[in-house]
Amino acid sequence: MNTQEQSQTGIFPRFYMEARQSKPLTEQRGYPQFVDREMVEIRIAGDNKTVVVKKVDEEHKNRWPRQYEAFKKGLETPIDGLPLKHCPLFSMAEVQTMLAQNIYTVEALANLNDGFISRLGMSARGWVAKAQAYLKSAEGSTDAVKMAADNQKLRDEIESLKLQIKELGQMMSSSNQEVQEVQEVEVKTLPDTLEGLNLANKTYNALRRAGVDSIERLTSMSPDELSSLPGIGVTMIDEITRRLS
Repeated sequence: MNTQEQSQTGIFPRFYMEARQSKPLTEQRGYPQFVDREMVEIRIAGDNKTVVVKKVDEEHKNRWPRQYEAFKKGLETPIDGLPLKHCPLFSMAEVQTMLAQNIYTVEALANLNDGFISRLGMSARGWVAKAQAYLKSAEGSTDAVKMAADNQKLRDEIESLKLQIKELGQMMSSSNQEVQEVQEVEVKTLPDTLEGLNLANKTYNALRRAGVDSIERLTSMSPDELSSLPGIGVTMIDEITRRLS
């Protein structure tokens, strides 16, 4: 709890609208004239005899922004802290006794000063001790919950990293397999001479007659160029292509 929260623990504002008679307007018009004013009622935990009522100014709006916003929206005034009626530590009679002293929250009870404690009677110090112990236990629970949430987030991140590593390993394995398959592909080496292609005699002789007498010359020609040679037909071109591939 920060300093501002500590300073406001046990202070309970209530904003409301009040119609008040305007003396200048009444004198001007000759009959009672009323105007609406925003008012704030301030109660102090442990003190049921003092109620401060003031016209709302900027200081009140800035000090209790949540309560003022609720008032402007027509909502019930929110209470900062854990309402006593929602705390399992106290009986209904004990809660009503504290409410009658403007003690509405466990936090306000835990921070009650000695002067106000004495007004509540013999049981008051026990109530205050219960409230303080409850808040201390709740702080430990909050830390435990946060730690559990952080640990779960860390576990989720680790599982995500494991999955990414697994997927990366699968990709690398697949890539290595592809490389191995490429490496295992037989690289065909062409012979040095036409005779080494083992072409049919008819095909071989046709090429020689057309002036194609070397592997270099043959591999430099496209199928269209081969088809333009005299005596070279489609069947021969197909054979040559297969032998070269």
